[in-house]
Amino acid sequence: MLAELVRELVGLGRSSTGVEFHTTPECPTKVWVQHGDVLEEIEVQPPLRRHRLAGFHDLVAALKDPAIAPAPEVFVAKDRVAVLLDRSKRHEVVDVVLTETKRLQLCMDLEARPRSMQPKDAVKMLRLELHSGNHQHVIDALSNLDFQRTSDGRSQVGHGKESLGKSVEARVQQADKVPEKFTVGCPVWTTTGFTRYGVTIEFGVFLNPEAMTVELRVLSDEIERVRNLALGDVANDLREALEGKVPVFLGTP
Repeated sequence: MLAELVRELVGLGRSSTGVEFHTTPECPTKVWVQHGDVLEEIEVQPPLRRHRLAGFHDLVAALKDPAIAPAPEVFVAKDRVAVLLDRSKRHEVVDVVLTETKRLQLCMDLEARPRSMQPKDAVKMLRLELHSGNHQHVIDALSNLDFQRTSDGRSQVGHGKESLGKSVEARVQQADKVPEKFTVGCPVWTTTGFTRYGVTIEFGVFLNPEAMTVELRVLSDEIERVRNLALGDVANDLREALEGKVPVFLGTP
């Protein structure tokens, strides 16, 4: 804003002779205009705040500083926490971006596109990609899962013809130990100060003996449910940290 004003004043001053403009780093909000022996001081408004803060505690510290946030209000959305620093003017905004964990993103994908896979691949995903989720009993059950196919055949030989009948049976050993549903614990965000917000997501399991595969899916609407719970917890924690002095809303400004 200061640079724009100086350029504008310089542009105007070109049509007048003997006009000079002076600035100094020590006073970034002032410009001095000299015309002959007359020196005029002009106050320049500082740039609007558009800060992007790193995490929860930085956000709270900014909100508690009246020089930064004279009359703030807070909006908590799924991708960021945004703050209007002065609700009467609504020009200046600071925010914190909420970055989702890769584990939550995987769960989102499994809700939209369930996956069928070999038991060993299901075990690998649950153990390595959805680690620390308190579902070891499911990993153990899938590790012991055994798909079997058995067949018996009977042939009949007649005059000028031969027929072969065969029946195939597919079954799963240890299937009774695999739950139809289970839950996975998952942190929601990687953003500093927000990693403590975790959710429990419900999964469904389907065993397909014919294809000898395991289908894993996140049950419908689970992601929306757990995300809303986490956002509510963030809003409540901000209200508590700010001692109820700052309005906090779910939504966007």
